[in-house]
Amino acid sequence: MLALSGRAGGTKLRGHLEAGFAVPASMRLIGVPPFGGRPVFVLTASDTGATLVLPRDGRVLRDAPAARIVEALAGVPLGAVELRAAVTGCGLSGVTDPEAGQTYA
Repeated sequence: MLALSGRAGGTKLRGHLEAGFAVPASMRLIGVPPFGGRPVFVLTASDTGATLVLPRDGRVLRDAPAARIVEALAGVPLGAVELRAAVTGCGLSGVTDPEAGQTYA
C-alpha cells in the first residue's frame, strides 16, 4: 500500500494506492479513497497497453500507453517498468530489475 497526497489543479488529493507489479512490464494500481468506498480508479497495464477504469464515473479508457495515463494521474510519465523501479527504491537511473529484496519487521 502506498500513500498518496497532493493537488490536481485546485483539488486536494489524499488516499492510498494498492500496487502490484509483474515482470516484464505489467502493473495494477488501485486508487483507494481515505475513508473507504469504491475505488477512485483501477489501472491495469501490460507491455501491450493499459486500461483505466473510473468506477465512480462509470468510464473506461482502453488501449492507452501506461506512461500517458500515469502522467495524467500523477504528473510524471512513468510506464510499468519505470514505476516498479521507483517504488522498489531503485530510482529512475536505468536500474529496472530489482534484486535481492528484503522484508524487515
